[in-house]
Amino acid sequence: MRKYNSCYKAIFLVCALFCSLSSVSALDYYWVGGSGLWSDYNNHWATTSGGAVFHDQVPQSIDNVHFDANSFPAGGTVTIDQTIIYCMDMDWTGATNVPVFSVPNIMQVSIYGSLTLIPAMQWEVMGRLTFLAFQPGKTITSAGHIYTRLVFFEGVGGEWNLADDFVSSSGVYHNEGTLRTQGNNFVASEFNSNGSALYLGSSTVRITEDDFYSNSLLLDAGTSHVFFSDGGRLL
Repeated sequence: MRKYNSCYKAIFLVCALFCSLSSVSALDYYWVGGSGLWSDYNNHWATTSGGAVFHDQVPQSIDNVHFDANSFPAGGTVTIDQTIIYCMDMDWTGATNVPVFSVPNIMQVSIYGSLTLIPAMQWEVMGRLTFLAFQPGKTITSAGHIYTRLVFFEGVGGEWNLADDFVSSSGVYHNEGTLRTQGNNFVASEFNSNGSALYLGSSTVRITEDDFYSNSLLLDAGTSHVFFSDGGRLL
């Protein structure tokens, strides 16, 4: 009897966990108040654009974060002060006064959805950047910014489409999912692709230091061209 009770208890706990997870819904977080720390949700993460009602925790991996016209009335810097931060979509559309996104090299950024940057901002991400998705249709708009640290694409079933040129002065590692360059320029010091599919279209790919390696299940080179600047190899 004790054995059966333990079994039913385990089933109950699993069902309770499933129900609790299924009730979780994505939220929209709006940055307000100019300069501040990512973790200071009581003062900077509002529930509406320019609002005065705040969330009771920092964004989670299912939540969308927005930096818009009401975020930086006099400019400012968003400083990451947690080891790893998470969000679904990160969107800077409409942000004014050249805001700064500052991530020290000991911190990491994990984006589970799409990334939309704007030209009139400073992208100072000195730590690891991971695009981690499990569904198709994610987009990356770099708006002319350079990724200066390691970039990872991970997540079974994920798909990322480049909306413009993607330039990294460090290594890029496509470990899972599908990556589509969409004919845009793609630059990295090293590129390693082990994902499910890599579509290069008509892109120009430039490897500035090391190798271009692909062991993807599907590699569609299209009409792309791959160039090496410093003795790199196509593997």
